[in-house]
Amino acid sequence: PIAVTLDKAQSDSHTIADLCHMWLSLKQDPLLEPRCNVVKKHCNQALTIEHLIAYKLHQRYQGEHLTQKQMEDVRISNH
Repeated sequence: PIAVTLDKAQSDSHTIADLCHMWLSLKQDPLLEPRCNVVKKHCNQALTIEHLIAYKLHQRYQGEHLTQKQMEDVRISNH
């Protein structure tokens, strides 16, 4: 799943919100549960507040996989 996500991330056909959704979805993939800490680490390195804001504002995603802390960070950043 990680290699597929990285391949998609390098494509020109995805928005920042799409990429954010892909990374956040990896954190919930049951196949990756044994490597959960590694996935979280890479996800946190890859996603900036700008990614999270784009994901929250995107009409398709509306921040669906954001944690409470990420939602709070987005809210604070928009003020």
